[in-house]
Amino acid sequence: MLTGIFIQAQKVTYNNDIAPIIEKNCSVCHYSNGPTPFPLMKYEDVAKRAKFISYVTEQRIMPPWKANPDYVHFSNERMLKKEDIELIKKWVEGGSKKGSWFKKAELNSIRKDLGKPDLELKMAEPIQIVGNNQNTYHCYKIPFELDQDTFGKVFEFIPDNIEVLHHATFQILSTSESAKIFEPPFQLLYNSENFMDDGGFYKAMNLVGEDGEFPEVVYGNSWLPGSTVQIMPEEMGFNIPKKGVIFFNYIHYSPSPIDQSDLSGINLYFSESKPQRIIHEQLFKPNFKGLEGILPKDSVKVIKFEKYLKNKISIFTVIPHMHRLGKYFKAYAVNSKGDTIPLVEVKDWDFNWQEYYRYKKPVVLDRGTHIHAEAIFDNTKNNLSNPFDPPREIYFNDSMDEESEMMHLIFLYSSYEPGDEQMKLRH
Repeated sequence: MLTGIFIQAQKVTYNNDIAPIIEKNCSVCHYSNGPTPFPLMKYEDVAKRAKFISYVTEQRIMPPWKANPDYVHFSNERMLKKEDIELIKKWVEGGSKKGSWFKKAELNSIRKDLGKPDLELKMAEPIQIVGNNQNTYHCYKIPFELDQDTFGKVFEFIPDNIEVLHHATFQILSTSESAKIFEPPFQLLYNSENFMDDGGFYKAMNLVGEDGEFPEVVYGNSWLPGSTVQIMPEEMGFNIPKKGVIFFNYIHYSPSPIDQSDLSGINLYFSESKPQRIIHEQLFKPNFKGLEGILPKDSVKVIKFEKYLKNKISIFTVIPHMHRLGKYFKAYAVNSKGDTIPLVEVKDWDFNWQEYYRYKKPVVLDRGTHIHAEAIFDNTKNNLSNPFDPPREIYFNDSMDEESEMMHLIFLYSSYEPGDEQMKLRH
């Protein structure tokens, strides 16, 4: 009798055991109308995919998290403990039982927590993806006009066709009154013909004023495969101009054998009051000389760079970025006292799973701090992600095509000193 009671007590159910795991690690992406193919918000959502969930968690495919937790812990970390994976496996083996009761019918998610956005923006016309099995890159503008300048605390990219959409990089632009931002074209193919010169896309897409006034970039960000909604710390926010444009300077679509379309958008949530500090974006990359910016075929190459801060900053988010030849990325800071501050390490780079890594508390770096980054690139046939077989010589030319590589370290940061808005660097 006692044995029977003990066995009964050990039964794993969704309500008692599995729901908390799903809510913490899965529903942050798998919510209704979110960036994933299906929601995991209710028992029925999870139960019908129980075997699949058990497999992808046991294989460590899901949840996707590439940053090394032994180097830095982040606030948006999604990693299952071994006990969690075993619990999911036992639940499936036991018949995926629901259990007696649960205090809520649907799990919490980013969508439920945030509520209704203050500004919902969507593409005016769909982007057509030609079914030619080629990577394609587009530019797109979504104009808007508000009653007044304001500040944002959250942005959420709403992907439409996640089957082919790989990533989207955007700017919030403040434009002059005379710029005809609401007139077409709304989209252009990204290629050397359209990218006529510096600001070529701005001119081609009616973002420049009648007197030649170029738009001002007031904020920059991206949606990357695997990334979650960007929620700013309470004291931080980003500028949203009265008249402006969400300008997608890169939208990357993966190869497709059939014609498809995409109609994505962005939700913005406003700050209730002016933030204490304004968020900016800063991109670091190597300054190559001569042949340094070449990855020879059949080679593995280590690349490092160092930058020097001339003012005090507070980093909210760090983003490493490489393409398909990248294998490893590490960044750290050394302050004026000689202390080493770990920033991020990705031991097994995956171009298809990237993230905006948000610190639990903003990392404060004093003036005089040196930023170090190092990466390994594998341009051999042993790299299964290599887009070319046999391998070709690859250049660091910062374009988005397959014949280019990148080594970017991106900060979302605020100045720690009032009135000192932009980061000052010595390269």
